[in-house]
Amino acid sequence: MKPFDAIFQLPLTRHPHLITFEARRSH
Repeated sequence: MKPFDAIFQLPLTRHPHLITFEARRSH
């Protein structure tokens, strides 16, 4: 499983900064 997928499994309100960080890295 990709780290990005693992983060998405967590509540969006729990690590919003991580989601944004990973999303920016993905691009």
